[in-house]
Amino acid sequence: WMIMSTEDFSIIYEARDCQKWITEMKWSPDGEKIVVGSWDNKIYLYDIDSGDRSKLKVTMTAVINQHNSFITHMDFSAKSDKFQSNCGAYELCYFEADTGM
Repeated sequence: WMIMSTEDFSIIYEARDCQKWITEMKWSPDGEKIVVGSWDNKIYLYDIDSGDRSKLKVTMTAVINQHNSFITHMDFSAKSDKFQSNCGAYELCYFEADTGM
């Protein structure tokens, strides 16, 4: 997956952490986190430092391996401090957005 500039579509950040295709991706309401759900049953949690848009800093903070099937949906809380996810096995899980725990 990648983040591209809205001005000239240049690539600002590119990641290849998932082993299978991406099924869901969400930005947190505060714009400081991204969660990526994959067909490999994992959720990848990233911190975003967007102080300078031309030099966006993205850091993976956790790989969550809680689900037994591919990720279908994810949503952040309004305060961006928690998120929930569900998968193809109909499991509903809740996590802290800072640690992925």
